[in-house]
Amino acid sequence: MDDRWYSSEGWLDSITQYGSLAVSAETVMRCSTVLAAVRFRGDALSMCPPCTYIKQSDGQRVEDPTHYSQRVLRNPNAWQTGNRWRHLVGVHMATWGNAYSRIITRRQFAEELHPLYPGLVRIIEQRSDGTLLYEYRPKGKPAEYLGSEHMLHIRDIGTDGFRGLPMYQLIRNVVSIALLAERHEETFLKKGTRVSGLIMTSGTMNTEQRKDLRESINSDFGGASQTGTLGILPPGVDVKPLTLGARVEQRAELTDQNIGSILRFMGVPGVVVGWQGDKASTYASAEAFFEKGGIKHCVLPIVMNVESEAEKSLLPANDQHFIRFNLDALLRASWKDRIDGLVKAAGGPILTVNEGRQIEDYPRLDDPRFDTVHVPSNMSGAEKPEAHDPSAARPAPAPYEDPEPDDARRQLPAPAAAEPTITVYNPALTLARRYAHDNAARLVRYEVATIKAKAPKLAKEPRDWRAFVLETYGKHVAHVAETMRITESEAKAYCDAQAAELLAGGVAAAEAWEKTVPQRLAAVALRGVAA
Repeated sequence: MDDRWYSSEGWLDSITQYGSLAVSAETVMRCSTVLAAVRFRGDALSMCPPCTYIKQSDGQRVEDPTHYSQRVLRNPNAWQTGNRWRHLVGVHMATWGNAYSRIITRRQFAEELHPLYPGLVRIIEQRSDGTLLYEYRPKGKPAEYLGSEHMLHIRDIGTDGFRGLPMYQLIRNVVSIALLAERHEETFLKKGTRVSGLIMTSGTMNTEQRKDLRESINSDFGGASQTGTLGILPPGVDVKPLTLGARVEQRAELTDQNIGSILRFMGVPGVVVGWQGDKASTYASAEAFFEKGGIKHCVLPIVMNVESEAEKSLLPANDQHFIRFNLDALLRASWKDRIDGLVKAAGGPILTVNEGRQIEDYPRLDDPRFDTVHVPSNMSGAEKPEAHDPSAARPAPAPYEDPEPDDARRQLPAPAAAEPTITVYNPALTLARRYAHDNAARLVRYEVATIKAKAPKLAKEPRDWRAFVLETYGKHVAHVAETMRITESEAKAYCDAQAAELLAGGVAAAEAWEKTVPQRLAAVALRGVAA
């Protein structure tokens, strides 16, 4: 009485008995979901280049690119690149639960890593010193016995502490259901419009008549080429279908359930393989799922596992070196996020400018200032300035003094001549210049708009025009000082120059301000900042 399209009892036994869907580490990847999950795990590990660091006496770490462990992990053997070797390790961990590589030692150092097929390697015993002894049986060759000192063994999930569990066996049931569903779908589509059922007749028929009638109906209704055509049944003959429809069989729900089960087994979030389940995700949520689920809960545990196994097998005990994989490559496609993060890190107590440039493979800068970590003033331990109380009443500005006639064309003081320096690219300084110029441009646009709004009414009254200019720039001093983060005296000098130029040249003097003044005002705000 089971209404499902597959039998609820004995189906796995029949598979094992007849071998119709024997699942192995290779055939399991015929399931598209398994293939996508295994590919993601392998690709993620292969994109993270390994680096060897050394701990210095002051606690800092320095990369040691000449160390043998970094060389062998990045160039493991004569026929594989480091990327392909790491990808194969990720695939073996995802399918077999174990990744084996034979360590070829010369001059007491690991020189090569030869990957071994996991199906040909097994642990045979634990030696008296606690290390393991492995048996490797290559095809057509005698067995070889390797100790832990000659084997890089990376395990996935396990229960005995010696070996990882074969993942393809753990997911055999759910993968078999998925493959059976695909086979059923293939068979159903091959039949075209033919349906299974019973032929009902109104009278009795002999064997030859039944055979002819069955062949006639199969010929009219069967095959993909007959889809959409009309068939004719003899009088008194009716067909009673027995096949359930796709909606009744709930194949879509079964497929969706199988995908979720496989991904949970593999520890891979659905968003990285294009599966959303019963919840649609936006771009922002998908990005968050990738960073937190894909990287933090899937890739990072795999990477840390490989790091620890590589350190134990390739580095001697009590060595000051350690191995770390660089996960920054996983975010390489996001240029904006990566550069913003580097600018913030290099502008704060995390990275120096040269360290940030090294991450992006830019050449180092010779200026020693770029090898120093910049510590913000609020973290340097210096006395904190008094907090600004926005509710406090701002002191009234001093009465604006009319500039003397000989100061009528007074300009902003020119910046002091600086010693010639080498022009280098500084992301933090470039961003600061843009902010200063944008703020100055907004101030100038406000001034020009205010002047042009009042000029037509006051053009015929010089006294009123003069009073308007003096009053406007007298009130403008505090606004300039606050917006540009400059002193009151610097803001007053700027307003004096603007007012003097406006009184001497009239409204026409303000026509070119938007092109020339923002740059001069920004230079005042950035005076003293390193070039």
